[in-house]
Amino acid sequence: RSRGGRAAEEHLEPGLRRARSEDRVSRLPARRLDRQLPHAGGRAAAVEEELFYPAVRRQVAAGVIEDEDGIMEEADEEHHAAKLLIAELELMKGSERNFCAKFTVLAENIRHHIKEEEGELFPKANKTDIDFGSLARSMETRQRELEREGVPPGPEDEMVQGAGLPDSS
Repeated sequence: RSRGGRAAEEHLEPGLRRARSEDRVSRLPARRLDRQLPHAGGRAAAVEEELFYPAVRRQVAAGVIEDEDGIMEEADEEHHAAKLLIAELELMKGSERNFCAKFTVLAENIRHHIKEEEGELFPKANKTDIDFGSLARSMETRQRELEREGVPPGPEDEMVQGAGLPDSS
């Protein structure tokens, strides 16, 4: 598993189990759920988008590997959907009726994304001449920077802020 994917899943699993075991969504430890996972997931996505995906795309452009199934575009869309859910969770208090459902969908999306990366994207990337040692060091450095500075707001944050949350009643 990718380090970023593992970091997101480490925060995701306990929160998801806790969310499912609670009788009422209002008793969820909302600050823990909607702060730790979004930050871990957001950092992992930012690092992949800034460093890993461009390295793979350069290999596709050079003809070293093919992306006939559009896995790179699908990965972008999966990140976009996750960021929208994260932005919505960050606006929620945790007592909303749909909080647990939204968190569950985010968890499932992240698991799906990790599974596809590990099963399809990583094997393709391993067929290239990408210097994974150097790339890993760059990714770890960027991860630490984002841990210190936070992930800058992106278009998804602006979309959710501008539109607000859908009515959950």
